[in-house]
Amino acid sequence: MRADDPRIEKLIKSESFHHFPGTNIVVCAVVMTCGQQSVGWSFAPGGMDFDFEAEKERARKKTRRNIAGLESYRERAERSAA
Repeated sequence: MRADDPRIEKLIKSESFHHFPGTNIVVCAVVMTCGQQSVGWSFAPGGMDFDFEAEKERARKKTRRNIAGLESYRERAERSAA
């Protein structure tokens, strides 16, 4: 499964973002409908103007890549068990 697969959005129950004060780090925490959790993060390199929305989107994309990996593993395991 690819990170841009529309099925990923259906797997997400909730998501939260946190910007650590005094840093350029943003974390995206996701709870999936099955209860599994995944985290993605992003940071703006030093010297760049911090744009929360841009970093939030980057963290969100990393989280979706993690979910895609989890789902690919689950699908392979189900196929091999059959």
